[in-house]
Amino acid sequence: MELLVFGASGKTGRQVVEQALSRHHVVRAFVRQPAKLALDHPNLSTVRGDLEDATAIQRALAGQPTVISCLGAPSPVRRYPAFTDGIQCILAALRETPGTRFIYQSFLGVPGGRHQLRFPFKQLVQIVLRGAIADHTANEARIRASGLAWTIVRAPKLTTGPARAHYRTGEHIQATNRFPTMPRADVAAFMLDEAERNEFVKRTPAILP
Repeated sequence: MELLVFGASGKTGRQVVEQALSRHHVVRAFVRQPAKLALDHPNLSTVRGDLEDATAIQRALAGQPTVISCLGAPSPVRRYPAFTDGIQCILAALRETPGTRFIYQSFLGVPGGRHQLRFPFKQLVQIVLRGAIADHTANEARIRASGLAWTIVRAPKLTTGPARAHYRTGEHIQATNRFPTMPRADVAAFMLDEAERNEFVKRTPAILP
């Protein structure tokens, strides 16, 4: 499988890239600073560009049947217009490439997913992570209206620990503890599984322990 990863030099994006390569996929990474990715593999290529650069995004999308976004804002408290504007640019380019799959990493604290969390976490996130919630909510609305073959993966708080390799996914699962966390490695694995299996097309699965 060939795929394009946005946010490839971030913590989750790097997991997606490394795991995709270990599965023998051909990966194209869209990065602002290729040196930050610092991976050398015969199945890996990079496209340098900013999210505001529509030409670079279109160049990166050429010939790619699957796109995974692990983009996020630098601060979860404040809105980050470059993030939402960038997703809008990606969606505009994707509409010019019919049939491309788009898998987007979101957050379980958005209004549509908050019911799957427990007290007090679902109340706290609305205050502490209000910027990230607002950005993901806006992005999700645009993705749903795009007409694309999308999947929105809603994760709880992410950690950098080793993969658990045991997790639950679905639109109606409930958190079993008050402060759920997921290793980025498991979120990356699930997004790659979805790219391979197409189980949740035009759906919004959560991933929980």
